[in-house]
Amino acid sequence: MSDVSPLSLELPPGCTQINAEEANEAWLDQLKADWDIPITRWQDAFDWCIGALEVAHDDPRYKKAVLRILGNNNTYLLAQIRMYEVEQSGFFEKFKAKAQAFADSLGGELAQYYNENDLNSRLGSLGSDYFGHPVFQHTVFAPFFPASRNAADAKMPYDEIGTNVLLAVSHIVNPLFQNLLESVASASGATHRSAPPKTLDRATAKTWNDYADLPYSKTTPSQASTYLLDTVRGTLICDTTDIIWNVFDQLKSSDELKVCRVKNTYADSSASDQMQQILVNAEFHPNTAHGTPLTFADLYDELSSALSKVENNSARVKSAHQWLKQSGIADTPVVLIVECQIYQPFYIQKREITHLPYKLIRAENLRGLADDCRQHGIK
Repeated sequence: MSDVSPLSLELPPGCTQINAEEANEAWLDQLKADWDIPITRWQDAFDWCIGALEVAHDDPRYKKAVLRILGNNNTYLLAQIRMYEVEQSGFFEKFKAKAQAFADSLGGELAQYYNENDLNSRLGSLGSDYFGHPVFQHTVFAPFFPASRNAADAKMPYDEIGTNVLLAVSHIVNPLFQNLLESVASASGATHRSAPPKTLDRATAKTWNDYADLPYSKTTPSQASTYLLDTVRGTLICDTTDIIWNVFDQLKSSDELKVCRVKNTYADSSASDQMQQILVNAEFHPNTAHGTPLTFADLYDELSSALSKVENNSARVKSAHQWLKQSGIADTPVVLIVECQIYQPFYIQKREITHLPYKLIRAENLRGLADDCRQHGIK
């Protein structure tokens, strides 16, 4: 990754040479998060990152550098050991505000496209029967999760075995779901874009940052990961609104899917200046090559490999695998909540521009941001 060093790139908009030098130190993982480094040095490095946001969508080298700075070990440690100083300095809030301002700058263009194409009347009612439905992996998958060893500790938002099993099954099931979406795309005129299963780092961060305070998590801490509905997901890109309707009809009529929730941002005309998308969550009931329901017994041969992809701790892999084989669910059909993301090409293009800023905007604190980006940093 030496070609993405901040000092090897032109200065991003609004940045100084000092910003670039401090960003380069952070990129090298040498800007130590101890008590001797002034917070202002981190602020300089983060100011470089803000400037890089404006060019990251055109030059992926800037995006890689930003992710490495935000996701390296020292940023994570800074959030841990100097949390109070970070909060007092206000630089993280300033950082988020700049990211929000950049995202907001696209609002006029988004609103114009939304209104000129009358998208509220054309798409606003799609999936309305499924708006607001509460959906959990628990209803179809998490009953098989083991009881948490930390059930008395409300600060433990997920059980490591249950989460590992969920992600391992996701790794096995993902190709089957992508094949289904490919057939939907072919039948409806859409373009399919596959996605890998959610990583353990991202699943853990999302569980801690987004779901730890939800009522279900507080009452049964081992089940917070059942809010994870997108461990398996894929995208369908539709050139016209008619194709979007065709896609939705195909999803509803599939023998392997049962639509259970729809999030349709086109329905809110007051948010025309925001990104628009349709997220369809469905129960996925995959079949074998013989057309029979896929069971957990069918997965046993692949589970060890899949668990290893999720978790590199051999003891945890072994315990998860042993639990799954001993839990008496061998003949139970595999059912997983999956997510189909439906976009128009215009919004896909804008999403690629705003993807990095939205990482910053959605982070509640510096630790959450570092967690989100950590897979790109130095381990």
